[in-house]
Amino acid sequence: MSEFNCSTCRQKFNTFMWCDSCQKQEFENNFKNWTSENDEIDSFIQQTQLKAIDFDQFIQWMPFEGFDILGKVGQGGFATVYEAIWCDGPIWNWNVKSRKWERNDSCRVALKVLEDSKGSTEFLKEISAYVECAALSVLKQTILRCYGISQDPETQDFIMVLEYMPYGNIHLLEAKCDWSTRITILKDILHDVKDEKLFKFGHEYELHPGAVYISRDLSIYAQYLSQDEVVEIEWSKGKKLEVYER
Repeated sequence: MSEFNCSTCRQKFNTFMWCDSCQKQEFENNFKNWTSENDEIDSFIQQTQLKAIDFDQFIQWMPFEGFDILGKVGQGGFATVYEAIWCDGPIWNWNVKSRKWERNDSCRVALKVLEDSKGSTEFLKEISAYVECAALSVLKQTILRCYGISQDPETQDFIMVLEYMPYGNIHLLEAKCDWSTRITILKDILHDVKDEKLFKFGHEYELHPGAVYISRDLSIYAQYLSQDEVVEIEWSKGKKLEVYER
């Protein structure tokens, strides 16, 4: 049998080590083992899992007790962001012999708590737009990863669990970077702002320093604001891009 075929069902892998039929069956078998206690959110998460064709194209329901909260790192008009350790870590492989998911080690994540989102359809719209954009071929391999959804047990507000950006926004450049690094980062921002690919969604946006973020490898991420909507765009020299609407 070819190394490009699943050893369980003999079908060809869709992508590296991803057997579409086996993964769907495993997801379906696991539906009974978790719930957000919100039918709409459960259905949405299940649909991302059934439609996924790779390990980074689905989200999970993530119990709040699975995080070690390290502290608050930001707050805006609609959300508060916390730095946390995700104890389980992300799924990266399916072991065909043991028929179990294999996970990376624990990792840092950003918990974006959407205020007053309990029972709100706005939260689902936001994360739906995020996942929809991630599926667009023009953005493939450039999306900042969203691992899943959780919920604050005290406020019942829903949480987007996102990849963590340790350097914060551009206001922190002075404290964390020397002049040479700051100039390099600012040149990258100006270069990417001129990139017409960032404006394919047909809107005009205003960019401000508090909405430009920096990852550990000094990749650039930005948030654009318009009068009618919030669209966050995060990119790193064509490597990573986050786009979602409120």
